[in-house]
Amino acid sequence: MSVQSPITNISVDDAFAGVHQMINDSNSLQPADIIDDLEEAKDHVGFNAEEDGTMGDTRLSFNGDDLKASLKEISKGVSEKTAAEYKRLINQCDNFVHKHNMLPQNSTLFSDKPHPQTAEFLVAWIMNSCDEVNLDGTPKEISLVRHKYGHAQKMRAAAMFAFGRLHGLGTVMWHRSEVTGKMTGNPASSETVSTYMLSLRRRKTLKGETSNSARAVTSALLSKLYHFNCQPQFQEPKMPERSKQGAPRVPTDWAGPRARALINLGYALAFCGLLRVDELMHIQCQDIELQKDPNTQKYKITLRLPFRKTAQFGDVQPFVWHELPDAYAHICVIRALAQWINITKMHSGYLFRKIRANDRIAEGNEPMESDQFLEMFRNNLLDIGVDHAPYGTHSFRRGGCQFLSTELRWSLRQICEWGGWSMEYTNLTIVKYLISSNDNPTMSRDDFFNLERKPAVVCPMCGRSCHCA
Repeated sequence: MSVQSPITNISVDDAFAGVHQMINDSNSLQPADIIDDLEEAKDHVGFNAEEDGTMGDTRLSFNGDDLKASLKEISKGVSEKTAAEYKRLINQCDNFVHKHNMLPQNSTLFSDKPHPQTAEFLVAWIMNSCDEVNLDGTPKEISLVRHKYGHAQKMRAAAMFAFGRLHGLGTVMWHRSEVTGKMTGNPASSETVSTYMLSLRRRKTLKGETSNSARAVTSALLSKLYHFNCQPQFQEPKMPERSKQGAPRVPTDWAGPRARALINLGYALAFCGLLRVDELMHIQCQDIELQKDPNTQKYKITLRLPFRKTAQFGDVQPFVWHELPDAYAHICVIRALAQWINITKMHSGYLFRKIRANDRIAEGNEPMESDQFLEMFRNNLLDIGVDHAPYGTHSFRRGGCQFLSTELRWSLRQICEWGGWSMEYTNLTIVKYLISSNDNPTMSRDDFFNLERKPAVVCPMCGRSCHCA
């Protein structure tokens, strides 16, 4: 009869000293960095809608322990290839924790009641495959294979998928409950894992490996989406029809007039307000005030968020938008809000509600989930023939930041004040919003010193079209 080795407590075992060293390597990290990493991690998973006619509206539960059966059912939400990759990584992670005696052999890491140290287990697993440092803190031999940062993101995404979808924990941040005193939420969506991932990305970058953020949307891209969504054929609701078996599906039928008006409003608010998707989804009608500007006699909108992720207890400065010129109609918050209110007659509760089958708005006062908004955005990109893969919900915050800097010529201080970034310039979190290797180039290499190149688009404010304007 074999005797099982005692369970390893990685908090005190010297064999895992490197894990805690890396987790604590956060001296230069700002809270905003960690929050942004969590947002991008959710985008990286990229859940699709279930096939029941709703988008991002279903919670699955599983009574059995058969992972294979669970994955077969849940794979309706992701591609077959992605589901297979997640399954492989989930099994790999389970084998890793058992190999290192972190859990009893007859248990599994992935369940609806995760072990309190699961976040640390995930860091150890990712670190073992992708880091330059061994679990005990010693440098790895040069001959050992180290996976790139992109693979580390896949490992985390698989864990987030397993806990969030297979076991119904969603993407709620891993935290200690004030009621029970126990850890709850999704361990892959934790400050511990985010701190490590940011540290890993920074060290990989210093060694020459590039890592890509979500690609920034541009004003020009939003203009294409806006004008596509505003076409006459999308303004009238269609009568529900039973789909005939074998009949080809019209690609643009995924959204009706309500869904398209909603995403137009979401684009404008997120882009012009530099909002995170969770902040966007939790805006309520009572947070918005419509007033007439006494000077111009035109309307303006004031948005007062009750909290932001970097200001959880209020004291959030209001966002004020005036009506923009016709040239900026595609990002005009007032136009988009007026269209949404006109279609929905909505005057209370959450501004962004779940969209159900046949373009119906959820009856209850229930906010849309970020997964559904992301899916709608990606479907909309496909409408205009743009590859959705590089984009995520963070694309609006990055794109809006670049728009304010390059097109509206705002100073760095103005952007920081408006977007709620720290103005302690010793740590320029904002720089990663302005510059990324994943963004589309702003100019052809041939044109940098070509002073006779074609003029730029005429500025609707000053009328100039030169590139130095």
